[in-house]
Amino acid sequence: MRPSSLDPLFAEATALKGVGPRIAPLLGRLVGRDSGARVVDLLFHLPSGVIDRRARPKIADLVAGEIATVEVVIDRHRPSPPG
Repeated sequence: MRPSSLDPLFAEATALKGVGPRIAPLLGRLVGRDSGARVVDLLFHLPSGVIDRRARPKIADLVAGEIATVEVVIDRHRPSPPG
């Protein structure tokens, strides 16, 4: 038997604020449980990687193959022709 203080961890994810009937099936699919995700399943679903997007070089300093965030200003826009 587990202590009753751990019971909230084994509750359905819908017990969490912001998780309703539309989000619950998506979380179940995320953690691989057809019966729905539990809070503990979400706690142990760790990211598999991370992308560091802090590099913000000038366009002239960009290096091919490296991930960078470039800030641009759009001075004009021509929409595509109709049809």
